Amino acid sequence: MNQLSLTSLLVFFVLQALIYIWCLTKLAEIRRQPLEARLKLRLLENEDHLFDAGLYVGFVGSVISLILMSIGVGKISMMAYASTSFGIIFVSILKIFHVRPLRRRLIIESEAQAQP
Repeated sequence: MNQLSLTSLLVFFVLQALIYIWCLTKLAEIRRQPLEARLKLRLLENEDHLFDAGLYVGFVGSVISLILMSIGVGKISMMAYASTSFGIIFVSILKIFHVRPLRRRLIIESEAQAQP
């Protein structure tokens, strides 16, 4: 692998890690708010696009790398696959291990609060 490919891989990995940390911070913020579970669910729903941001950045990385390859700027074909792969991996981990359990807990809490 050449230096440009390694650099692009590192840049997209760091970008995905930063987005992941930002999303975890947003989840913690929602979790800490002194609101009813129903309202927290709505706030969580409102952040769905943020939680998918890693996928969007991954797709943008793929498009950028394909454009750069088509105009002949280095051999960075690895970037096209890696940026999307990093996005899928980070978003999957976020949604499966963080968002889904929180959403489940809030659904249970909101249903329990709705019971007379």
